[in-house]
Amino acid sequence: MSKYQFVNPYNFVPLQKEKPQRTKVEKGIYSGVIEYSLLTKTSLFIPNTSSDDAFKMNITDHKSYDFFSYRDLSDERESVRNRFSVPVIPGSSIRGVLRSNYEVLTNSCMSAIDDEDVLSKRTNETFKQGLLERVGDDFVLHNAEDCLLRTMGENSLTDDLKWGDDPSHNNRKCYRQKDLREGQKVYFKYVARDRGKSLAQQVSVDKGNGKIEGYVLKGEDGPDMRGRKQQKHACHIFKISNSAQKPGYKPTKLTAVDIGTLDKVLRSYKDNKKNTYQEYAEEWRKFRDGKGENKYFPVYFSRIAGIKTDAQSEFVMLSPACITREIYHNKLSKMIPDHRSCESAENLCPACRLFGMLGRGTQVTSRVRMTDLSLCEQDEKRMQENPGQLFEQPITLGALNSPKINNMEFYMKRPEAAWFWTYDYYITAEGRLVPNVPMINGRKFYWHQMKAQTDRQEPDNLNTTIRPLKKDVTFCGKIYFDDLSKKELDELCYVIETGDKDPLKTKRHGYKMGHAKPFGYGSVALHVDKVILKKMILDEGKKSICYLETDYMERESPEFDQNTKTNFEKYTEFDLLKDENVHYPKSSKPDKEGKYPVFGWFVENHAGFDRNKKSDVRMPNSRQQMVYKEYMEAMEPGLKKTGIPNTASNFKQAKVMNPGPQKTRR
Repeated sequence: MSKYQFVNPYNFVPLQKEKPQRTKVEKGIYSGVIEYSLLTKTSLFIPNTSSDDAFKMNITDHKSYDFFSYRDLSDERESVRNRFSVPVIPGSSIRGVLRSNYEVLTNSCMSAIDDEDVLSKRTNETFKQGLLERVGDDFVLHNAEDCLLRTMGENSLTDDLKWGDDPSHNNRKCYRQKDLREGQKVYFKYVARDRGKSLAQQVSVDKGNGKIEGYVLKGEDGPDMRGRKQQKHACHIFKISNSAQKPGYKPTKLTAVDIGTLDKVLRSYKDNKKNTYQEYAEEWRKFRDGKGENKYFPVYFSRIAGIKTDAQSEFVMLSPACITREIYHNKLSKMIPDHRSCESAENLCPACRLFGMLGRGTQVTSRVRMTDLSLCEQDEKRMQENPGQLFEQPITLGALNSPKINNMEFYMKRPEAAWFWTYDYYITAEGRLVPNVPMINGRKFYWHQMKAQTDRQEPDNLNTTIRPLKKDVTFCGKIYFDDLSKKELDELCYVIETGDKDPLKTKRHGYKMGHAKPFGYGSVALHVDKVILKKMILDEGKKSICYLETDYMERESPEFDQNTKTNFEKYTEFDLLKDENVHYPKSSKPDKEGKYPVFGWFVENHAGFDRNKKSDVRMPNSRQQMVYKEYMEAMEPGLKKTGIPNTASNFKQAKVMNPGPQKTRR
């Protein structure tokens, strides 16, 4: 019987509080080879990347892969659906599995952390309008006012002036401005309105009597409103605000870190294959590098007090949009100060001493080498008799995405009393913003699911068709080791078989490897069959060197931190969640196709709450109104609730539900 509503496929094992014991490599006296076997406990898939069109499906941008083998499929002109290659498990695949789990048990560094990743998150914080000014090699930020330029639409200036009284104003056609460039300096007549933003009229590139100087920001295409594509609701023209023209006003001097946020957010749009801000990015680079002719450049900004960058007492985020991605100041390495990747050969964690490391000009050779795993004798015979019996039928699974470290309710520890948290700050239940360096939940792993999800999807450009290997297929491999201490050899043997010395068929613990792990693929059991020690001796009679081989009979159970060992045994247990529904969170409401998308759950979980009025907010527009409803705690299969008040019954009555003119962006 299910205990949880659902279990997320991945979770985290906490880092130990103690620092890794870092020393230089001290060579031991043990060299030799470990012979071991591997049994697939569920379907397993490792792709043969020599062809991404193995099954010739003739679907635009859809990729299909066969299981890994030594066969080069790049020149295959026909589908391999009815042809089978001898499956192989690459040594690199098993190496990654063993190293990551060795790191867990020995409290080693987090070697896989990439500190170059830009940490960001899309929030509903409404950024303010600003104008950047270049002063020598520095930049200062001025407050600005946003004036709307309506263009080429069916709406006239008269329509716009009475816009606040028009109940259908969100459905009127408006068109994207093409005649003006991003950041271009223009002059216009300022037209104030009783409701909504002011308007820009009689716009030209030449200054006229009574006209005001402004700078163009066109922004992105609007959303699909009620089935009709909105190309753009308006063009924005930023002018220096009245407050910035008063005596005593001083613009904000920005740091290089502040300026860098604009480059990074523009890069994120480019990486997401959105060319919306391509023109803006080009004009910004000209202005940034001092090649532009204009004095100012339009930008949206948001200040966070208490986060210090250089000598400044606040952090300023910049963006080309008012609702955007926040770019964070903190780096992942700052959140794991004691478990950062090793950098010196004189100070190596246990995993780097054994498996080697490469970085920052330092290279330490690995003392273990993994061969590729080949079919064991009984399955090699099965392959010869009827190769198809080892493989599943090709299947198209749901989209497999890269890790979303911006899902902070999963990846980050919840700060005490926080209802919303990011990489730079958290919001308390009272709505107070607290600058913060968070802690990550730990090292990521995937729970075992002993029944793979086999829901077939329609092939498209987002998913992939694969041919997995069936369960109950056995492979054999070898691990060569050199100059290990007894402690290292015992630890390596323990990690290979997850501390479970039962026969291969009856093991209760194992690892996840390969692709499609979130769908239940990739559970394997490993067993150490034999450990052979090799000792080089000199044969004086023959005047030659030979190897003496002996069985290693002195294996002992190594000592590990008890909490970590308990967690390790928990996440490697095959049947821990056998009665649970293990899948990514899904929206509570179906989309147009009747599906329950994953992203819909995150939208629902990112709620809004007005702490002053103690009411729900449909579209929060400040950090102080944002909340997470549920979050993940390391090693806990079920999600936990943050404890925000359940005010759904008062949702429609909440005054904040009426957006009012001050919150309208159209």
